[in-house]
Amino acid sequence: MFDVASTEILVVVVLALIFLGPRELPGIIRAISKAMSTVRGMMAELRSGVETLAREVEDEVDPNRELRRLEGIRPGMTPEEITETIMANRAREEEEADAQAQAAADGEGLSVPVAAPSDDGPESGTGSDTVSASPTEPFADPIDVPSPEPGKQHE
Repeated sequence: MFDVASTEILVVVVLALIFLGPRELPGIIRAISKAMSTVRGMMAELRSGVETLAREVEDEVDPNRELRRLEGIRPGMTPEEITETIMANRAREEEEADAQAQAAADGEGLSVPVAAPSDDGPESGTGSDTVSASPTEPFADPIDVPSPEPGKQHE
């Protein structure tokens, strides 16, 4: 930005020392460095704002750019090629969705680790077992829950 040689900096420092004195020079150097830091921060903010504005203008000029990137549409494609590309993408998405639905229907459900009771009591939790749940059978093993005694209210 500035083409300043070391001898020029030395001359400026000597002149500042002569005119300002050794007592005021450190305070002035601090003030100048603080001002430079503030200017750098403002420049970074301005640069960020300009870049954001440029992206917004680019999106207004070409609002379908992201859509073309996602669909794989390239410049110079004929309307027929564009239609074929989009239809192939939709067919692939439908096949993937059907494969996922078929996998879920075939019983490839979740495997959930469950702590099994051990000889040490329910607090130990050292053993483990796996219970599989599928969409057709949400609970593979029913849990026995004691029913409340007649006459007692649940708190």
